[in-house]
Amino acid sequence: MNTIALQTRNLSFAYFNSPVLREVSLTLHSGERVGLIGPNGSGKTTLLRCLSGVLPPSQGEVSLDGLALRRLSRQEIARRIAVVPQELLVPFAFTVREMVGMGRLPHAAPGWKALLRG
Repeated sequence: MNTIALQTRNLSFAYFNSPVLREVSLTLHSGERVGLIGPNGSGKTTLLRCLSGVLPPSQGEVSLDGLALRRLSRQEIARRIAVVPQELLVPFAFTVREMVGMGRLPHAAPGWKALLRG
């Protein structure tokens, strides 16, 4: 049986007191593939942002590998979750290989990160 990789319990989110997500509960097991579909404005992107820790839920909790997402650092989250948006404006002419390589940055040794920060 696969272990639980990502889970939400009663997840809610609102933009400026306007509810977008209401008490969403879901469980994703490791190795499982899912699709997120729905009409424009239904909260798909907001849900992904909450699941990846970019937006904090106004209510409920997101767990990653059994740990509350709010207790993990951005680096710990980035080592486990990657999100590639549908549209991405990149100010430089990066190749696909370079973009994928940037996704490995959270796994780099501390010295490399300092060099990249300048």
